Amino acid sequence: MFIVTAAVWSSGAIPMIMTHIPTPNPHDLLQSNAVISATSVTLSQVLSNVPFVSLYHYVMINNGFSSDNVAQWMMLAAASTISGNLTILAAASNVIIIQASDSKGIKAFTFFEFLKIGSIVTVVNLLVFYFFIALLGH
Repeated sequence: MFIVTAAVWSSGAIPMIMTHIPTPNPHDLLQSNAVISATSVTLSQVLSNVPFVSLYHYVMINNGFSSDNVAQWMMLAAASTISGNLTILAAASNVIIIQASDSKGIKAFTFFEFLKIGSIVTVVNLLVFYFFIALLGH
C-alpha cells in the first residue's frame, strides 16, 4: 500500500487534486488543525484513513511542516483515526468486522445505522482533540 501511495504521489495526481482543497498553514495552528481535521474526515471516507495519511503527509511536508509542528502532526494522527468512526468505509477494520458478522449470520450495522452513531462519535471526538491539541500547541 505504501509503495502504491508513493507512486500515486509521484505521478502528480495528488498534488493536482490538492489544489482544490484548502492548504494548511504551518505557521497558524488553529487554521492548520481545522484544515487537517476537515480534510482528514472528508478524504478518509473515500480513501480510508491509512491510505489518506500515507498520501497527506506528503502534502504537509511540501507545505513546510516539519518535526517542529508537533501539534499539527498530532492533529493528523487524531483526525484520521477518528474519521474511521464516521462511516463503515472509512476504515478497513470496519469493513472486516461487518463482513465477519455477515458471514456468521449476525445482523451487522447498515451503512446509515453506522453513520448515525458514527457522526456523533466523530464530531465529539474531533472537538475534544481539536481543543486539546490547540491548548497543547500554545
